[in-house]
Amino acid sequence: KNLNNFRRKGIVSFDDSIKEKKKEILLKAYKKNGDLKVIGNGKLSDLMKYFDENDILLHKDISSKGISTANLKKALSAGFINEISIMKKHVASLLLENAPPANPISLNEEQTFCSNEILKSSQNNVWKTFLIHGITGSGKTMVYISVVAEILKIGKTALILVPEISLTPQTVRKFRSYFGDRIAVLHSKMSDFERYESWKNIKKGVHSIVIGPRSAIFAPLQNPGVIIVDEEHDSSYKQTDSAPRYCARNSAIMRGFLNTAPVILGSATPSMESYYNAVSGKYRLLEIKNRFSSAVLPDIKVVKKENPNKLFEENVLRLFEKELALGRKIMVLQNRRGYSPHLLCKSCGNTATCPNCSVSLTYHLSQNQLICHYCGYFENGKNYCPKCGDTNIYFKGIGTEQVEMELKKVFPEIPVFRMDYDTTRNKDGHRDILDKFEKSGASILVGTQMISKGLDFHTVSVVCIVNVDGELIFPDFRSDEKAFQLMEQVSGRAGRGKIKGKVILQSFNENNSIIKHVMDHDYLGFIKDEMKIRELTSYPPFSKIIKLTLSSKDLSEVRTKSMELYENLVRNNKDCIIYKPVDKMVLKVNNIFRLYILIKSLIIQDRNGKKSRELVSCALETFKSSSKIKIDVDVDPSDLM
Repeated sequence: KNLNNFRRKGIVSFDDSIKEKKKEILLKAYKKNGDLKVIGNGKLSDLMKYFDENDILLHKDISSKGISTANLKKALSAGFINEISIMKKHVASLLLENAPPANPISLNEEQTFCSNEILKSSQNNVWKTFLIHGITGSGKTMVYISVVAEILKIGKTALILVPEISLTPQTVRKFRSYFGDRIAVLHSKMSDFERYESWKNIKKGVHSIVIGPRSAIFAPLQNPGVIIVDEEHDSSYKQTDSAPRYCARNSAIMRGFLNTAPVILGSATPSMESYYNAVSGKYRLLEIKNRFSSAVLPDIKVVKKENPNKLFEENVLRLFEKELALGRKIMVLQNRRGYSPHLLCKSCGNTATCPNCSVSLTYHLSQNQLICHYCGYFENGKNYCPKCGDTNIYFKGIGTEQVEMELKKVFPEIPVFRMDYDTTRNKDGHRDILDKFEKSGASILVGTQMISKGLDFHTVSVVCIVNVDGELIFPDFRSDEKAFQLMEQVSGRAGRGKIKGKVILQSFNENNSIIKHVMDHDYLGFIKDEMKIRELTSYPPFSKIIKLTLSSKDLSEVRTKSMELYENLVRNNKDCIIYKPVDKMVLKVNNIFRLYILIKSLIIQDRNGKKSRELVSCALETFKSSSKIKIDVDVDPSDLM
């Protein structure tokens, strides 16, 4: 049971347990005067011959040629070969792939203007933050590459942040085609040893370009000449699950300031705060309004859902069939994993819920288990109600597994791949799925929000969002912004090559104003409407907010202490808006109850939020908490849920 829990949380993987025990050893032979040392032993001579032909080999490649571990150890101890590092397969192979030579950097007029404006800052050692607002497929990555190429020429280094590990392989390959082995990768799926090796080589100056998700902002690059935050709007740049709750985007701006290096924030759908800072003059706004080369924006159509029991309307399936027959690819987004988020009994109304958390259990068909996505609790699947014993049970709601199964049933001859947390938790998960999807001809990729981010496949002709309405119902002030970003970003995966793209939004409410903005690719119209609402309600970017979360196993205790802290804050408050404690959307997680207090500081009175931070610091110093209570402080939280 514990092993299963660990597997759910991604701590261990049954499929990769053997591979984990046999980590790859990357070996390189020493050379003297251009020739490899010759070893008397015949097998070792063969080994050195293989090195002479290949220079660098993985341990598994050598083993397959009959070289024993004992002989490898002899060669290592004799100093004839050198163990460079112990690496997981996907990191080693990604960095050892033969990078095909890239075409010469060629920019259009808009890209050239952006590149030149940024280079002026770097060449003159001037810190400035640039926001590149470029529509999906506009070639922002080529602007980054152009800037990095010039930065390297003057002896400086570059740091590129991406929002998800899933984007790392494509980004690394793109940059390696221009910059070869000057690139290092840092991310959380590397082992501690791998990260240490990368960190050490970066610090020594072996690598002059670093690519990775948010934690890569702390890479020890010397003399950075540019810091790039791609898809800067993405909420994954904010660390939310543990302290320090930093935002890598904001940290990048501060690091740029400390190193007098320009910072590039790039997105087709910039965050409200970044766009506000750009139009108000704090950042420099650069715009790319056209797609690169001959690509044009896809046509977007809303298909009204007529039957709630069907995943796809008939006209949508006919479109899929037509495009697949032409050898094209389709991407389908359903932003919930598992088969179904709710299992209900029609007889007694019972819902399968987690005993540790105030959420329903999600049914996973592949494992025949009901799983809590918060604490990892699971039960075996049942064909009867555990409360009343009746077999009159049914599933409510849709997950990626259900979509995958339906598409495999409708198109049995077509490869269907699924990309979500369950299929990508293994170290090669993201890369394997994307590589198979790219190489498979006509195929379908089903996934959660991770398929919306930066993926570039020129033969994707159709993108479909199964249930748009599910993205519009969250009780959070950023919910509309995130919904628009998700829909616009995933729409941008279609028609990136010469094929005209089509986007299908299935919805029960085709008149929703956000959907209309997405249909017109109207980011500015959406921002204008959303800014009015934010200003009226005093939410960012018109205020700075702090969320104080109090948690305890004792609900009564945490409610009492939350009110005491609230009253403490109110007594010392002069300028801030303080809201009474409220339950988090999921009140109980892993038998811990959670409430939060929200503090707002209006920017017209306190532009940098200094007053609210001082108020919280003072309150926490004097507040007598209980040993049963944990208090977490989150400045500029990414959500209130």
